[in-house]
Parts: sequence; C-alpha cells; structure tokens
Amino acid sequence: MRNQMWIIPLCVLVGGSVPHRASADPPKVERQDNHVVPLMTEITFKDENVPKARVMVFGILRGPYLSSHAWNLAGDGNTSVRVWLDTIAEIKEIDEKRLTVVFKDGTELQFRHEQESLRVYHPNDSTEKVPVAKLRQIKFLRAPRKDQENQAMFDQWRYSPYTGEKLPPVEDNK
Repeated sequence: MRNQMWIIPLCVLVGGSVPHRASADPPKVERQDNHVVPLMTEITFKDENVPKARVMVFGILRGPYLSSHAWNLAGDGNTSVRVWLDTIAEIKEIDEKRLTVVFKDGTELQFRHEQESLRVYHPNDSTEKVPVAKLRQIKFLRAPRKDQENQAMFDQWRYSPYTGEKLPPVEDNK
C-alpha cells in the first residue's frame, strides 16, 4: 500500500510537464453553432531555436478548463469577448497579457488574455499544452480533412491510420 501512494504524485509530476501520448481517441471534427474544431494551425515560438510546428488546435486551456470552439478574451473596459477560433486568421504581437487577433475579414483587434495554453494534437498521436505567452504567432489555416469516422486527419496522411481508408486530397482553399 505504501508503494502505491507514490504512483499518483509521480504521474502528476511527469504528465504535467512534458508532451504525452494521447490516451483517448484522436480529435473528431465537430461543429458547434456552425463553428468547427479542431483547426490546422502553424505556430511560431518566440524562442528562435524551436522550429515552427503544424499542429491541430482542439481547444484553449485556462487552468483545468478546456474551451473547444471559442476563446474568452477581455476587450476594452474589461468587457468579456467570445472569439470563435475558426473566425481567426492569425494571432500576433503576443506578450504575457495582450495579443492582437486578425480575423478572416481583415479586422484587427487587441485583447487581454490570461495564462491560457493551446491544446494541440501532433501527427505522432501525442497531445501537448502550449502556453500562448511562449508563442510569437499563431496562423489558423483551416479545418482538417476527416475520415469516415469524423476523425481529424493531418495533411501529410494519405490514409487514415484509424480506419485504413484512402483520404481525399488536401484542398488549400478551405
């Protein structure tokens, strides 16, 4: 019994600080109020030694809470603003408290944010929490392709690793 008590703290310590294998199924392409997730993105880190990464963003984490389709930010006068992730073209000028959102229609607005993290899914089937304040830029590209079971697929995958089906070609205009 004494040895079993060490298992949980060790898992919490290790699991909370490193990317880890996805323990659940891969993200499914889902709609809410006509908005879609996950989204294909390209993230650029402030640390120039870390390469750009193409990942799927499937939510915004604020503490233990995950918001899958929208990001609750603070606008002028402490107004709470709900920004749908699939309406964003780019997020830039990110610091510890502020960021600029460029919407797909070209509108640019500045917002305050808290210590949120992107919840991302990698092609190697791992997930990771990426602190927004460590990023220089986030480009939102489009919704991913999906297989017959609605599971999100990366661009480089020609076949679904889950169903084995051949996937349609990538369409850049989506």
